[in-house]
Amino acid sequence: SIDDNTVNFDGINYFNWNENSVFVELRHTDITSWVTNNQVYNVKYGVFTEACTDLSISNNTMDMEVQSNDPTYSSKLNDNSIGILARNINNNIQSKTTIYNNTIKHAKIGIQAWFSSERIEGNTIEDMNDRFVQQSNCPPFFQCPPASPAYRIRVLNTADGYVVERNKVELTLANYTSSPNTDQKVIGISLENTANANNNESFVNCNS
Repeated sequence: SIDDNTVNFDGINYFNWNENSVFVELRHTDITSWVTNNQVYNVKYGVFTEACTDLSISNNTMDMEVQSNDPTYSSKLNDNSIGILARNINNNIQSKTTIYNNTIKHAKIGIQAWFSSERIEGNTIEDMNDRFVQQSNCPPFFQCPPASPAYRIRVLNTADGYVVERNKVELTLANYTSSPNTDQKVIGISLENTANANNNESFVNCNS
């Protein structure tokens, strides 16, 4: 269990978000694990998991870029940050993660899941990072891809289905000098390629 930690509140002495700073990274664990009641600030990834068979991520607070003029959202340098990333590229492992009652602020992506079976419930995701900078150092003769959209919750590819319920996705427009509510690259909840051979449905219910 990883619980009751406060990490990197000042944003200076521990990590730099231009690097791949991660608060918790769990890979290929086959024991029941919990990440709960932590306060995480100013990192690029809050929680990163890979092929964990039984994991609960709950009641954490993550602010990916604490604002010096809070609540005004003026600094958006951490523009590739992800609050919680849970994935299972090894399809031979049945990966199940429960993500609930977390609060995530100022992330480019709040919660993202790949190739797994997740229950994402009761999370609050506030004030997404809407700074989009296209990559410019691509190899010769290759066109750089466009800047990635911002997602509050994004789930992709599953054999068992996703459940996305009772999450709150909120942008406080008064905190912005931009207009994220009219930007098509700012996306609330996205399900992609969730049809599967097992005919397990995904459910999106009662989100706001």
